[in-house]
Amino acid sequence: MGADWVNAYAASVSAIGTWVASIVVIVSVFILRAQLRDARRLMRSASAQGAYAVWVGVDQFFVQHSDLRPFFYEAKSLEVPIDETLRRRVEAAAEMMSDCMANVFHQLPHFNREEAEAYGNFLKERYRTQPVLKRFVDETARWYPNSFVAFLRSDIVWLINEAPSARPANPQMEPTRAGS
Repeated sequence: MGADWVNAYAASVSAIGTWVASIVVIVSVFILRAQLRDARRLMRSASAQGAYAVWVGVDQFFVQHSDLRPFFYEAKSLEVPIDETLRRRVEAAAEMMSDCMANVFHQLPHFNREEAEAYGNFLKERYRTQPVLKRFVDETARWYPNSFVAFLRSDIVWLINEAPSARPANPQMEPTRAGS
């Protein structure tokens, strides 16, 4: 009878240990899941902050060099006669702007959907509507990943539930609908 009691006690302790270990594993999985979710939020936040920092830098550049801004925001072309020094500055700014756009493009997968589409549409709009930038990217496409250049050349996509009044009036910018 003494051996039976010891065996029963050992089985009980073993069963309790198994249950406790199972609970610890389950709790650990939930804690890990929460940590991964937080890490994903931090990565998205850091990506968004990085993109905003890039564009604040671009904005500051154009504040300091306002004579270059029309070539990147008002569709001014280099086809008109301009001073050679200005031409070189515009071309250097086109390279800077393209590099900034590529930087943001590589961060898009870490954005939430709305931010990614808005930033993506902005990048595509700059490429499509600004002749200096389009010419630079097209002439130097080999400097950038194919995925970036293909992205710039792809259709603009608007959020499904976006109000039609938010669409640009420019017919060149007529978007396609997501999912259509």
